[in-house]
Amino acid sequence: MRYIGILFFILLFGCSSNPNKEREEKLIDLLQSYQLGSSLDKSIYLITITGGCGGCMQEAATFIRTNVKDNRYLFIISTDSRKAVSLDFEYHVRQSPNFLIDTKLLAQKYELVEIEHPVIYFCKNKKVVDIRELTYQNADSLFSYINNFLDNL
Repeated sequence: MRYIGILFFILLFGCSSNPNKEREEKLIDLLQSYQLGSSLDKSIYLITITGGCGGCMQEAATFIRTNVKDNRYLFIISTDSRKAVSLDFEYHVRQSPNFLIDTKLLAQKYELVEIEHPVIYFCKNKKVVDIRELTYQNADSLFSYINNFLDNL
């Protein structure tokens, strides 16, 4: 009977662990590498690369331009070419404190972003609570989901 209680206790706490913990730790490590703190202070982290899916990048770039001044976001572009970023984003976007060019390619190294599609991390109470991949097909519904998420914080 005692062993059943211990097993139940282990299963209870094992199932309640954060399934996003590994990615959360890698995202924090990326932020620390750029002296951006050691916690997830933003609500939305959109990570993308230059290249990949053209339609996806176009949707992401438009969303970034529209929301770059909103302090609830951090937009991370993982690339070794600042020139490629300057072709895709205007100067005022690149200079925003909510815009990071990951020239160390940590987002790719840590597998925080897909090669083809941008990835969006949703954070609440400094924890990753959801992760979604942005595709050309789901862009509108995902952007609505982001707005609902932010409205309900």
